[in-house]
Amino acid sequence: MRVGKLAAWGGAAGPVLFTAAWVVSSLRQAGHPAAGIQLSGLAAEDAKDPQIMMAAFVVLGACSIAFGAALKVAGHRQAGPWLVMVAGAAAVAAGAFQRDHMLLTGPGFTGESWHNQVHDVVSGIAA
Repeated sequence: MRVGKLAAWGGAAGPVLFTAAWVVSSLRQAGHPAAGIQLSGLAAEDAKDPQIMMAAFVVLGACSIAFGAALKVAGHRQAGPWLVMVAGAAAVAAGAFQRDHMLLTGPGFTGESWHNQVHDVVSGIAA
């Protein structure tokens, strides 16, 4: 299979793998409803298995970058391929910088760490 075709498949594979990780990670959080936790919260330090969602963010981002590159190689000259690649890089960064807590508010939440703030910024860019 050609590299360009494989990169194009990243456009579908990334979101599918990310969604699967989201479902698995949500179901592993005891005491919380599956739909009651933000995606970023599933990658937080106090989540049961944060590495699942951290890896999912990185895989989604890498697949998005590859898909954007495939669009560029295919001759798309507009800003679209670059925007897809920037969103992919932001998703990779979201996986590299962890949130502090699963929930946004709660007892003992006095301040946010620098890596929590970086995660919030790059998540906004990725969205």
